[in-house]
Amino acid sequence: MSSNASLSSMQRLVEQLKLEAGVERIKVSQAAAELQQYCMQNACKDALLIGVPAGSNPFREPRSCHRHLEYRVHAGVLIGDKLEEVGKRKMQEVRVIMTAYKYLKGANTKELHYPI
Repeated sequence: MSSNASLSSMQRLVEQLKLEAGVERIKVSQAAAELQQYCMQNACKDALLIGVPAGSNPFREPRSCHRHLEYRVHAGVLIGDKLEEVGKRKMQEVRVIMTAYKYLKGANTKELHYPI
């Protein structure tokens, strides 16, 4: 049984060596020159060199409800569910955001005081 395993192992080795013998070979200097040329041509697309715009960065932490609330409401003072100097549509929008904030932070309405 060990001779069958040894024969099978040797056949796999021969097949692997045949595959490797068929690979086209190039000089290291040529490969390095091609790699350098590729890097220079694509440098303008490399995020590590030019950076990632803040709006399209998938690894950026999501904006909190507090920040979202500051950007959406431009006038008035929000204390809990009370909003002054903002229309009814904005008020409904703020209530939805506040509900999401309370759910995420586990806070009650009295704890949410945001001067805008």
